[in-house]
Amino acid sequence: MSNIPKAASMEEDISCDEETEVLEYIPGELYVRRIVRRKYALKGGEGVVIGELPTLPLPKSNAGVSAPVVLLVSVTASGVVL
Repeated sequence: MSNIPKAASMEEDISCDEETEVLEYIPGELYVRRIVRRKYALKGGEGVVIGELPTLPLPKSNAGVSAPVVLLVSVTASGVVL
């Protein structure tokens, strides 16, 4: 929240949200986790503020934390060389 301008305290809610889908894994199941971030318009037409996206382990990918970890552990445990 440090990079949100001070004028953001006077915001109007915008009807649409910013959605991000992340692939996650639990044993026996792959699923998609949806991250919904609210969008706000600054009063006076000064711009739009969107909530920050949580840090993902692989930049510019849809993989959450669990999917690449399980892949790496299973590959190294089976002795397969990448």
